[in-house]
Amino acid sequence: LLNLAAHRESASLKEHAIEFGLIDQRESPSAFTAFEELLITAIKPFFAKKSDSGKFDFADKNHGIESQNAAKALSNELIFSPPPYQLIFLHRKLAGVYSILKSLEVQLDISSYWQQMAELSSKKIK
Repeated sequence: LLNLAAHRESASLKEHAIEFGLIDQRESPSAFTAFEELLITAIKPFFAKKSDSGKFDFADKNHGIESQNAAKALSNELIFSPPPYQLIFLHRKLAGVYSILKSLEVQLDISSYWQQMAELSSKKIK
């Protein structure tokens, strides 16, 4: 799902999210968009290398605000599905780690970890 969100493959993301039971197929298009935006916000630090500095600034307050807003937007859009527990759990865990890094004012390039995760997940699929 995270890889599909990273590549903005909305149709496949929707299909897999429904298949995994994370979101009900009856949800509105705006609910699926909010779902995708929540995932994109959560993985944003892995793609900071595409920016000028190459490092994600965990002290930047905007990411925390974006993350909260994305979670609220999804909760507000869902009608047929409870907020997906697995996704909210992952989101909260990432938020906790990001919060620690924020308080330490860490600037870090974690983009290489994305590639490692992608390679591991492709091995598990085979």
